[in-house]
Amino acid sequence: MAGKKHLLFVVNPISGGKSKARVPALINTYLNHAIYSYEVYAWEIIDDLPKTIESFTKKDGYAIVALGGDGTINAVASCLINSSVRLAIVPQGSGNGFAREFKISRKIKTALRQLNTAKEHIVDVGKLNGKVFVNVAGWGFDAKVSHSFAHLDKRGLKSYARSIMKDFGGSINLHFKVTTEQGSFESDAFLLSIANGRQWGNNFYVAPKASFSDGILDLVFLQKPTVFQAPYLALCLFFKWDNGLITRRQMKNASIRLNEMIYTHIDGEPLEKFAEVKVEVVPAALKVLS
Repeated sequence: MAGKKHLLFVVNPISGGKSKARVPALINTYLNHAIYSYEVYAWEIIDDLPKTIESFTKKDGYAIVALGGDGTINAVASCLINSSVRLAIVPQGSGNGFAREFKISRKIKTALRQLNTAKEHIVDVGKLNGKVFVNVAGWGFDAKVSHSFAHLDKRGLKSYARSIMKDFGGSINLHFKVTTEQGSFESDAFLLSIANGRQWGNNFYVAPKASFSDGILDLVFLQKPTVFQAPYLALCLFFKWDNGLITRRQMKNASIRLNEMIYTHIDGEPLEKFAEVKVEVVPAALKVLS
């Protein structure tokens, strides 16, 4: 093992609604053992992950491989801010927005092969009320969907689509009051996305001009579409077209207020309700392998 780069695979057993029983065998088959040594950690107890990662970093670990969805990636990345240990990804979630932007395959075999030739990228992260997000945080409708999805017995894209349909009817436009380093403004929307990356997942681009390395976050206000507007809006998000229901602004820091408590999420993982959030970018805070 001398001279090899040591990896810790953090495996989320429930991500994407797929069994992970074959993962150890696939790692053994497709990882280049001339380059890497490794260990596998099945992440089942939420509070144990930070302690496991801290122990790994103290042993001069090279990278932690998040094998799961955006929530798993977020949990690992949150422990690696300004660390010398890198984040690697084998995407197995429902949306995989962060991994898609780095062109990492959703097939475990291919993602492992990609890891054998991966290069290091230094990227920004965002913070919402002090909590790290690597891709997109949200406030409003998409956060409500995240809360509904989290309580379903089955994971996967179909379950996520059902959560969207269930929550759409009861959603309404809200009035956001925003203060950034550039000044103050107000906007109506039924969701607000704070984007470090370009897409929510599944190639739906909420912030087509966003970059992981520009030291800036994108605020995206989306007004509620009618039933007739929704299909065209979906096309606009998929093909990165402009739409009158979408307002986008860029900033480094923001304080955002509402007159009521509403749902929030970070990287698709539900948070508690807030009536006010503070958002900031943390430049060049994370090393990613892809």
